[in-house]
Amino acid sequence: IVMFQLEDVGFRCKYATSVDDGTSLLNNEKFDLVVSDVRMPIKSGVDLLEIVTSKFSNTKFLFMSGYSDISIEAAKEKGAITIIPKPIDLEQLVDIIEQNLGLSAA
Repeated sequence: IVMFQLEDVGFRCKYATSVDDGTSLLNNEKFDLVVSDVRMPIKSGVDLLEIVTSKFSNTKFLFMSGYSDISIEAAKEKGAITIIPKPIDLEQLVDIIEQNLGLSAA
């Protein structure tokens, strides 16, 4: 749902259902930002963050989660921009994306 909301406001998005699918996308295309849930099947969003920070250092990373599996501070220490709590506030998400990708006047 978040992907469709972001597309509605003008972002180009791709969807992956697992860390392996996301890594495959990253290996084949350039992405400015990865938005990932912390909890995913088999491997976690933290695993994906570690892959992104080690192999795709120009790609920024943003977590979203309805759980407290990882603190905002720990996520930032590992290289994430922040964690957006679920349910997602689309306006907040768009603001964070725009600020971190240099798309806003702020």
